Amino acid sequence: NEFKVPPFQDCILSFLGFSDEEKTNMEEMTEMQGGKYLPLGDERCTHLVVEENIVKDLPFEPSKKLYVVKQEWFWGSIQMDAR
Repeated sequence: NEFKVPPFQDCILSFLGFSDEEKTNMEEMTEMQGGKYLPLGDERCTHLVVEENIVKDLPFEPSKKLYVVKQEWFWGSIQMDAR
């Protein structure tokens, strides 16, 4: 517990495949959990959270340092309250 950090500390997330309402909610949760968010395709993003039931192909070639993760990772991280 002494070394525990918020789930999204030092992470910059963007979101793909979500409704505007879902995206706004997830952006707010990101900030509450110690992270930041930027628009889709911003080079500074560390993680791209995708709605895997909707997104079949990415609209751009992701950089090698961008983690592409499912929304399950996003909510699971919050639920575990750990990075």
